[in-house]
Amino acid sequence: MLELINDFNVLAAFWMTIRLALWSSIFALLIGTVVAIMRLSPVGVLQRAGAAYVTLLRNTPLTLIIIFCSLGLWGQLGIEPASRESDTFIADLNFRLAVIGLAFYHAAFVTEAIRSGVNTIPVGQAEAARSIGLTFSQNLRHIILPQAFRGAITPLATSSSR
Repeated sequence: MLELINDFNVLAAFWMTIRLALWSSIFALLIGTVVAIMRLSPVGVLQRAGAAYVTLLRNTPLTLIIIFCSLGLWGQLGIEPASRESDTFIADLNFRLAVIGLAFYHAAFVTEAIRSGVNTIPVGQAEAARSIGLTFSQNLRHIILPQAFRGAITPLATSSSR
């Protein structure tokens, strides 16, 4: 067993997995929150764009998204999220492209979790906020999203089974 760990550097691979999970989770939460706001928006174009994003990315295999990040973003579009002057250019580039792919993929699931959290909020809460003159963004920031995140904790915590 010890030979296996030493020969294949399993601990470094485990640390890489932790780093990928941490960074992609942070960015997925940010992107997912923005897309959830788009889906809740009163603007029809934003609603449809958010729904299209969720539908497209939830139904696309993760392998295809990661390959697109590597071959499409870097290979075809020339997007380089790492410095070419770095000694670890390829490792940094691949790590960052993997984070981008994982974040955008999991953001679709985060969006649906947040949207389900919004559905747990009684309609009267948003109506009361509108009646006291809060705008849509103020309503989201102060009333809806704090409660929605509380309602979305369970779906977000169990999202590792995907």
